[in-house]
Amino acid sequence: MSYAKYNNYFLTDMISKEGLKKLAGVLDRMGYAGRYKLYEDTGLITINSVMSVLQRAIIAAEAEAHGQLGHLVKIRRITEETVWVPEAEAASRKDAYAVVINKAKSEPDAGKYTFQVSGSGMDRWLEDWEVQYLVD
Repeated sequence: MSYAKYNNYFLTDMISKEGLKKLAGVLDRMGYAGRYKLYEDTGLITINSVMSVLQRAIIAAEAEAHGQLGHLVKIRRITEETVWVPEAEAASRKDAYAVVINKAKSEPDAGKYTFQVSGSGMDRWLEDWEVQYLVD
């Protein structure tokens, strides 16, 4: 297999573990047998195709893995809070970071939430307000 016209994609953010197990069979049925190398341990695929074709294969693999059509969506919650750390609790800025990190770990629901989403084949996270502008 010559890799001259092959593209590399990391699938870890695009496909579930169940879908990844089905992807090779889907690609073979789509006529790509011998035109890709799937590294399941790292989530890398080297394929003689473009992302739009791979995206169709990913969706088909997910549907097969879950037994129905659907959408693979990731959501990320980000908390943010400004915290004053007195010098009595932390002598340096580095120490203050440690104090704040420990506080955050002990109070996981503290702060205000910002939601971000990303979908299969997307190369970035969308802010929650951007979702209303998506076109299906």
